Amino acid sequence: MTTTPAHMDDAIEHVAELAKLKFPDDVREHYARKLQMILESMKKLNDIDVSHITPTSHAVNAEGSLRPDEAKPSGIADALLQLAPERDGPFVQVPKVIDAS
Repeated sequence: MTTTPAHMDDAIEHVAELAKLKFPDDVREHYARKLQMILESMKKLNDIDVSHITPTSHAVNAEGSLRPDEAKPSGIADALLQLAPERDGPFVQVPKVIDAS
């Protein structure tokens, strides 16, 4: 017994098919009811008058909270090179692992 509109059952079947899923009828009806509840909630949200609210792109005003992006030497490269067992100038020398022959 289907308790949801036919188009809802069709939508659930379509999504299941796209996801390569197979649902028994009772599970499909369960998801159709859940989807119907979500859509009804969205309709309630659409009915709210928000014409007096200024659109925002973020919940918190984050303007100017970031520092300028500036490159600075960290000094860590020299410290790490000091730990390397073998060096070749500013590079760590490692054993050859690929045989060219």
